[in-house]
Amino acid sequence: MSDQVQLIYNGRVQATLNAEISASLNGYWITNSISSLSGGKFTFFQLGVYTVEAVDYFNQTVLGYFTVT
Repeated sequence: MSDQVQLIYNGRVQATLNAEISASLNGYWITNSISSLSGGKFTFFQLGVYTVEAVDYFNQTVLGYFTVT
């Protein structure tokens, strides 16, 4: 419940960062199962709230949310 996160590698703190991320995106790629490098379809984000899920090696899950306006 902090506004900071620590990057820890091999039991040592590598960095302490503010837990705020800012990005400018307008969509995402849907790739085919044969090759993620050859084509695919770009899809623009529609207006709304989106959820991002990140799972680490130890099966710990973090959810993040962003809004497209």
